[in-house]
Amino acid sequence: FDEVELLATTDSLIKVFNWQFLSTAPRSTLRSAKPVFILGMPRSGTTLTEQILCSHPDVYGAGELKELSKLVSSLPSLVGAEPGYPNNLARLSAPLLDRLAGDYLQHIEKLAPDALRVTDKMPHNFQHAGLIAMLFPGARIIHCVRDPLDTCLSIYFQNFTDAHNYASHLGHLGVYYRQYERLLNHYRSLLDIPILDVLYEDLVSSQEEVSRGMIDFIGLDWDERCLRFHETDRFITTCSYDQVRQPIYSGSIGRWRNYERYLGPLVEALGDRPLQNSTGLPGRACRFQGFVVGDRRLFQTRLQRLHLLHETKLLRGLQLIDIGIGRRIGQKIHTHQHAYPAGLLEDDLVRRAVG
Repeated sequence: FDEVELLATTDSLIKVFNWQFLSTAPRSTLRSAKPVFILGMPRSGTTLTEQILCSHPDVYGAGELKELSKLVSSLPSLVGAEPGYPNNLARLSAPLLDRLAGDYLQHIEKLAPDALRVTDKMPHNFQHAGLIAMLFPGARIIHCVRDPLDTCLSIYFQNFTDAHNYASHLGHLGVYYRQYERLLNHYRSLLDIPILDVLYEDLVSSQEEVSRGMIDFIGLDWDERCLRFHETDRFITTCSYDQVRQPIYSGSIGRWRNYERYLGPLVEALGDRPLQNSTGLPGRACRFQGFVVGDRRLFQTRLQRLHLLHETKLLRGLQLIDIGIGRRIGQKIHTHQHAYPAGLLEDDLVRRAVG
């Protein structure tokens, strides 16, 4: 495990996917809603989330597809070896993005030609969330979140391959988790692709509400079979294959407490006592497209800060969503001075921001 390399990779992704790049970078013109990307840390609930979704008759669970990683590996031959990824993304054109997106869409079409949605639950696609937004502007991202200590301890207990070179050392796990968290928070603040945070603890305690929210988020009508996900017969290759064969249970929540006296290196690497989720907020969170807010006051703070940063273009056409039950919880966006309708006008916000 190379901590310096990990930090450099995270720094590069954050540096490349900045406001200026995202406001001018091309997007694919293929706006298919078929792909649904389920990502996050391993052992954060990605398999359970996919199992619930693919219990819907219109959803096919493709598992951990390697297509996006292959796509990234192919970029040097398409745009030149230098600079490397992600700096070479500046050389992508709309036609090339269409070609790359088309190859991926063709692949999942072959997997499930009759499905309306196909899930790709490769957890580490969180590194490529920015590229996903460029390739698939009509797609959806579901980000699975679980208590950091439970997540890291569960990874530690698994016999992962060398590809997870951080997984066998508690200190390395903490470092990796913080960089994952840092990158996801950055993507949240900028990307215009819809992202839904699903907290594992909420899914366990409010299964139907959260499940309905997920199905609504991917644009499908509710189906009761999603509550009986454990009856869905499909081949599962991940470590959670046994857990998703039975109804939801709460025994894995807070499991880290049984091993607390041994977790010093992990706690130290994570920094201050980690919150219950990586949204940076305690308890159930709300999603405003690229932003996570715990209540309206925090949202007001975010909006005011965006005014100062002149980044209000990201707010066009968005709505405030309660991710626990997938419903609108407000038709207006309030700041201390103004009330903006849910379908707010970009030009008006820009005038207010710079004026």
